[in-house]
Amino acid sequence: MTCPSVQMAVESMRSDPPDALVTDLKMPGHLGTSLLEHARKMRPTCFLVVLSGCAERELVVGSLELCHRFFPKPCDAEVLVEAVEAGVAKLRKAMPTDLRVWVAVSKSLPAAPSLYRRIQSLLADPDANIERMAVLIRQDSAITARLLRAANSPFFGSRQAVNSVQDAVSLIGMDAATSVVLGCKLFEAGPGKEWQEKLWKHSLQTAALAKHIAGDIGANVEAAATAALLHDSGKTILADVLGHWNWSERLADGKANGLLPWVAEETQFGTNHAAVGALLFELWGLPEEIVQTVRWHHQPSRCPAFASRCAAAVHLSNALVHAWASASGKEMACDALWLESCGIPASMKNYAGLRKLIEESPHA
Repeated sequence: MTCPSVQMAVESMRSDPPDALVTDLKMPGHLGTSLLEHARKMRPTCFLVVLSGCAERELVVGSLELCHRFFPKPCDAEVLVEAVEAGVAKLRKAMPTDLRVWVAVSKSLPAAPSLYRRIQSLLADPDANIERMAVLIRQDSAITARLLRAANSPFFGSRQAVNSVQDAVSLIGMDAATSVVLGCKLFEAGPGKEWQEKLWKHSLQTAALAKHIAGDIGANVEAAATAALLHDSGKTILADVLGHWNWSERLADGKANGLLPWVAEETQFGTNHAAVGALLFELWGLPEEIVQTVRWHHQPSRCPAFASRCAAAVHLSNALVHAWASASGKEMACDALWLESCGIPASMKNYAGLRKLIEESPHA
C-alpha cells in the first residue's frame, strides 16, 4: 500500500507491519531515516529500501546504515519491484528466526580496534591518499564489507560490480569512505575475545593466499581476495546471536563426533556461518560473485559456474591456511577430488613456498 505521509505510514506499520518498506530520504517535515528506524523496530525482518533523488552524500551514506538497498531517482519500476521481491524472499529463507532477524537488522560486522585506530590516524593525515587508505581498509573484513556495500549502491553510479577496495574508495570518494570507516562498530578486545583476533588473522592470511591461487587458476583476483577476507564473517553473527560459549561448545561436541565445523553448525543450529554471511552480503547488494563464493566456500562444487573459480581459490586457500595453523599440519578439509576434476591441484606442496610469506606478512 502507499501512504501519503510519514505519520500514516507509521500508524499503518503499527497495525500491520510490512514485509518491505520503500521510502524517500527527504519528505516535508521528515527524514526517511526516521521511518526506516520505525520499521526496524516494528518488524525486524522488514526489507528496507530507499528510493531518493537526494544529492547529500552524508545523508545517503547514513541511510545505508538503516536500509538494505538504495536506488536513486529516476528508477525503473521493474528493477525496484524485482529487488523488493528478491529481498523479501531472501529474508524468508529456511533459517532460524533469531538469526534471520539479526541479519536483517545488522548494520555492521565487528571491526578490529587496532586497525580502526590506524585508519583514523591516516584520515587525519593531510597526505592521506586512496592507495594508502585502501591498503589499510582491505586488512579488515568489517570495513571492507561496509565500503563495498556503499560502492555497489546505485547511488554512486557504477556500471559494473565494484570488487576491490581501491576502486571503491576511488568511486565514492575519500569523504564518503571516511563516513563508512568511522561508522564501523567496534568490538572490545579482552577476555573471551581472543577468538575474534584469531579469526581476523586467519581471514587476512586466507585473503593473501587466495590472491596467489586466483592468479594461478584464472579467477577474478580482487573478488577472490575480498571473498576470502569476508568468508568467515558469519561466525561473528552466530557467536553474537547464540553466545560465543554456546556456539563454540556445541561445535566442539560436533567435532568430537567426527563432524566438520560447518556441518556441526547445520546440525545444531539449522544453518551455517557461510550461509548466514552470504545472506547478509546479499541483502547489502555486494557483487554476486563474492556472495556466492562466501556461501559455498566449504562446498565449491555447489557454487554457480560464474563464481566457481573464485570459490575454488577461497576454498583451497582456507584449507591450506587451516592446515598450516594446525599442530600436525595435515588437517586439510577440502574437496580435493572436485578441485582435481577442475584441473586445480589441491596438494599443499604446490603452495608450500608461500607459507612463510603468508604467515610473516599476511597483508601481502
